[in-house]
Amino acid sequence: EWRVFLHPYQRKLVNWKTKGPMKITGAAGTGKTVALIHRAVQLARKLSVASDKVLITTFTTNLSYTIRHAVEKLAPDVAGKIDVTNLHSLARTICSRAGWKGRVAEDEDLSQVWEATWPAHTEELPLSRDEMQNEYHLIVEQHGIDNEDAYLTAVRSGRPRITRKDRKAAWPVFETFNRGLKKRQLLTFEGSIHEARLAVENGMFNKYAHVLVYEVQDFSFEALRLIYALSTIKEGHMDPLCIVGDGHQRVYGTNIPMSRAGIDVRGRPRRLKINYRTSEQIRLFAQGILEGGEADDLDGGATSTVGDHSLFKGPQPWVEQFKEERAEADAIVTWIQMLLSDPNLHMASHEICVTPYKPLLRTALKSAGIESLEIEAREEDPGEKEPGVRLASMQRIKGLEFRAVAMCCSQPSDAMNNLKDASIKDRCERYGAATLARERLFVSVAKS
Repeated sequence: EWRVFLHPYQRKLVNWKTKGPMKITGAAGTGKTVALIHRAVQLARKLSVASDKVLITTFTTNLSYTIRHAVEKLAPDVAGKIDVTNLHSLARTICSRAGWKGRVAEDEDLSQVWEATWPAHTEELPLSRDEMQNEYHLIVEQHGIDNEDAYLTAVRSGRPRITRKDRKAAWPVFETFNRGLKKRQLLTFEGSIHEARLAVENGMFNKYAHVLVYEVQDFSFEALRLIYALSTIKEGHMDPLCIVGDGHQRVYGTNIPMSRAGIDVRGRPRRLKINYRTSEQIRLFAQGILEGGEADDLDGGATSTVGDHSLFKGPQPWVEQFKEERAEADAIVTWIQMLLSDPNLHMASHEICVTPYKPLLRTALKSAGIESLEIEAREEDPGEKEPGVRLASMQRIKGLEFRAVAMCCSQPSDAMNNLKDASIKDRCERYGAATLARERLFVSVAKS
């Protein structure tokens, strides 16, 4: 019901007419997806030119499938006017239509190109090999840098400081790597985004009448530039771009102000504060995973959770310690059996999820006579059509929701066992997983 229902404030955002790009932020469960889908449908119904279309793009593949299904269900009359795709599929489609015949490199391809790169540079490198690869991925790739001057002047936020001399020494290595990719007709993911942007800017792919972006916190600088190019911001059209995201859920991206990519949302940012999906107890527990870290507002500033609250209350999350995975699996199975047998809950197996996926857990469920279903890549959750406790990685359940979630974090190396020293990526990932539980949350941690 909360996916269809629109709170008056959400409805305002859905109907809001803007002269430039707008931004919607809010913690997990506040209805950002709902507002985005309804806004896309509203805009599609107002298209006056037959060839015009609306674009919804996400970072996560599985989430794009979920949103597409929601659009088809909500508005079959205009679903054909709304393209729903994830960022990397979008980039590949644009490159392909522009004439590119290669493919996106797999990890093994990239390793081979790097191995072929090093022998050409016997002089002392300004950084270690691993750091050179990180520098290429985080700075050169994500900023769409294709010449030395651009690299020498690039803003390197969050990276170790290096001198101009070191940058000049590093650039020939990056050039050799790029030549290696070109020779094999390969593009990296970020490289495909860069090429896609150039294709759009050169008029080789049509712009969209309206663009809506979800999970923008995980978009790189070059991805933001592609989004800008695909929109009609420059032409001054109404409602050109709607950016939706949450700095608390940043898993892949880095904090890059959207204004640097030409996306100026001054006067048009809005924040959702009412959580419709998750109980207040689970919301507070999840917020505690991020304690001590500051979430950004997606445009260079800080965001505040003051005033955030859930519409309903429930039991406290159940946290239990384990020394071995067998005991963890047995305890989770017992917890699931309790949920399924409680006459007051009326809970079905497809409404329960265990993350991350562990083969031992699947075996334990089978031994207990409980069906399970693994959520695969590029698939949407079939819901009540297919019974079975859902098993998936934390990345693959982004954007979904379950009445109950069990987080298997009993390995001592898991970030849940040392949140103070955990990376923001690991903490955001676990925060996101916890907030997908509506009513019940079980968290297993390591026994010290």
